[in-house]
Amino acid sequence: LPLRSPGSRPTACGSASPSRAGRDHGHPAAHAVVLGASIAGLLAARALSELGWRVTLLEKDKMTAVQTQRTESGARIRLRGRSGTPQARHIHMLLPAGASALEALLPGIQRELVEAGGKPVAFDSCIKLNLSGFPIGQPAAGDTIPNTILVSRALIEETIRRRVNELDDVTLRSGDSVDGLIGSGGSVHGVRLRTGERIHASLVVDASGRGSRCEKWIAQAGGEAPEKATVDCEVIYADALMKPAPQDRHGRGWRVLKVDHAPGQGRRGGIIFEIEHGLWLVGLSGCLGERPPRTEEDWLKYADGLPDSELSNFIRRATFLSPVSRIATTGNVRRYWESTSQSAGFLALGDALCAPNPLYGQGITMAGLQALALQTSLAQSRLAPGGGPLSARAAGAAQRACAKAIESAWGLASGTDDLRLQLERNPPLLVVLGLFWVIVSLVRGISSAPAAILSVVRHEGNATPQDMGDAAIQASTPTKAVQHAAAEGRQGSAGACCVACACGKTVLTLASSMPRMCVECCCSDCRQALEWAASRGGPSAPAVPRWQYFDNDIEHVQGVENLKLYRLREGACVTRAVATCCHSTLLADHPVYGGNVFSVPGHMCQPSTRVLQPQVRLWTKDRDLDEEPLPPYSGQGLSIRGDEPFWPLQVNFFPFVKPVRLPRKGMSLQQLFASLGPAVVLGLREGRRFHCRDASCEQ
Repeated sequence: LPLRSPGSRPTACGSASPSRAGRDHGHPAAHAVVLGASIAGLLAARALSELGWRVTLLEKDKMTAVQTQRTESGARIRLRGRSGTPQARHIHMLLPAGASALEALLPGIQRELVEAGGKPVAFDSCIKLNLSGFPIGQPAAGDTIPNTILVSRALIEETIRRRVNELDDVTLRSGDSVDGLIGSGGSVHGVRLRTGERIHASLVVDASGRGSRCEKWIAQAGGEAPEKATVDCEVIYADALMKPAPQDRHGRGWRVLKVDHAPGQGRRGGIIFEIEHGLWLVGLSGCLGERPPRTEEDWLKYADGLPDSELSNFIRRATFLSPVSRIATTGNVRRYWESTSQSAGFLALGDALCAPNPLYGQGITMAGLQALALQTSLAQSRLAPGGGPLSARAAGAAQRACAKAIESAWGLASGTDDLRLQLERNPPLLVVLGLFWVIVSLVRGISSAPAAILSVVRHEGNATPQDMGDAAIQASTPTKAVQHAAAEGRQGSAGACCVACACGKTVLTLASSMPRMCVECCCSDCRQALEWAASRGGPSAPAVPRWQYFDNDIEHVQGVENLKLYRLREGACVTRAVATCCHSTLLADHPVYGGNVFSVPGHMCQPSTRVLQPQVRLWTKDRDLDEEPLPPYSGQGLSIRGDEPFWPLQVNFFPFVKPVRLPRKGMSLQQLFASLGPAVVLGLREGRRFHCRDASCEQ
C-alpha cells in the first residue's frame, strides 16, 4: 500500500492546480452545489474542485470543525456519529480499490489514516470466515503486501472532510436544509433552502443519500423522475464498539472474523471488525424477522445463537465502549437516473443513485469510483457562455459514467439478496452450497464477483491499473488482425473491443470497453472444442482455456461469411462460432448467460481490449480422470467444481449474467447466430480427449 505524503504526486487528472484545470476545460469559476456532505458528497466536491469548479456543499446536520483526538477516547467520541449518518456507527469495509480511489482523489490520505491509528493490511490475509459451523476461508498466507486499511467509517469521513475543507474552492455550509430545486422545463439552475435563500449553480449534484427527495423536486422542475428498484431482505444490524481482552489483542491469526448461518439454516450473523487503535466494531445481524436486541446482556445472548461459538467467546471477554446501536434501513435501492430524459444541470451519485445492502461492504469504494468517473467525464465538457446550467448532454454523460461505475455492484448486492429471499422459501442443498461459496468470496474480497466489480468500475472511472489496481488488467499484443481492421476503418465507437481470428480476415467490434469477468474453464467440452479446431489448423488449444465475458452487444462484424456455428454433439448446451478461414473459435453462447453476455477466448482479444485475469476456475469430475494434473491456478478467486447442476447455480450469483439497461449499439449474439443458419453438430463423444475419425464428423 503506497503511503504518500499530501502533495507528493500530481493530482488525479494530472493538472498542476484546480485553477489551471478550470481554464483548460473552459469553465473558470463555474459553480456547483453538492447536496449532502457525507463521503460521496465530499469526494464529489473534491473531484469538481480539481477541475476548477467553485463548489458549495450543503449539509442539513450541524457539523463542528473540531477533529477528534487520535486516541481510543477519540475513537469513542467519533463513533457516536451524527444524526444524518447513523451508519457511521456501524462496520464499513474499505475495499482495496476504494483505498486506491481515495488516494487518487486525496493524495496522502492513506498515510493519514494509518497515522490516526488505522492498520494497513493485505485484505486477503486478515479475514476468517465460518458458515453454519464450518470454518472456511482461513486467512491466506504469503500475501502480506498491504492493499487497504482497517479503519472506521467515521475516521475516514472525518479525514476526508478535513482535507476537503482545506480546499480554497470548496465551501461547506452545515445546518442548511434544501427545500427544492430551482428550474423549469427539465433544466436545473440551483437550489432553494428552507430559509428561502436561493443558490444558483451550473450543476446540482444530489449526494443526499437514501432519503433523497430529488425525484419529487426534479418532477416539479419539469424533469423526469427515475424508475426505482428495491430488493430488501429486512436485514437489521446491531453494532457495538468494544475493547478486546488483553489476551485477545494479539495472536488471533485474523483481524476480521465473520460467522453466518447458511440460507435455510438460520437467519443470524456476526462479525468482529478491527478498527483504529486495535479496537473492535462488533456487529450482530438478523434478516427476515430476526432482530438482534439492543441491551448488552440480550445482545450477548443473541450471539450465543450463532452457528459457531468462537465469536461469542471473544466478545464475552471484551469490554463495551459504547451502547449497542441498531440500524434497520438496509434494503438495496437503485434509482435509474441514467435512463431518464436527462435534466440539464443535475445528476445524482452515492446512495441517491445506488444504495446497496451494507453487508457487501462496497459503499465507500463505490463513492470513490463514482467521484473519479464524474471527474473524468466532466473534464471533457464545456459550459455554455454566461454561466448557464451544464448541458443535458454533458450531465447525461456524467450520470451514465457514475451509473456504469456501480452497475455491477448493484447487480451483485441485489441479485444475491433476491436469491436469498427465494432460497429462504425453498432452499435446495446445492443452491445453499452455491450461495455459501459466493458469500465466502464476497467477504474476502478476492473472488470473481468483487474482482469483476472493481475491475469494471476502475476502467469506467478512467484510473490507471497502478492507481486502482485490484484485479490486474492486461492487454494482448498487436496482431495483423487489428491492422487489417484499421485499414478497413471499422474500429467502432471509442473504447470498443476487438475480437479477431488468427489470420485477421474475421474481426468483430464489440460495444463493451472491457469484459465483465474472466473464467478459467477446465471442462472437457471446452478443451475438446478447441482441440478439434486446432486439429483443422486453428490456434493451439491451451490446457485450461480462459474465457472473457462481454456485454451482449456487437457493433460490427467483418468477414461474416467466414463464420460458422458448431455444437459438439446432439443436446450440447454451448453453441460456438468458428472462423472457418483459419478455424479460430471466436464466440460462445450458453443458456445460463440468459442473453446478457457471451464468452470469447482470451487469446482472441485484441489490443483495444482490456483483458481481466481469471477470477474463478470451474472444473469437472471428468478432469479428475486425466493422467496429467491440472495446471496450477493463479487467478484471484475460487477454484470450484463445475459439475451440473452445481455450477450454473453459482454462476447465476455473479454480476456478469445480470442484464444491462443501456440500449444496444449494435446487434445481439443471438441475432448474429440467427443470420448464420443452424449449427453443425460434430458428433464428438462426451468426456474424452478429442478423437474425430468417423464420417459423421465434419472434415
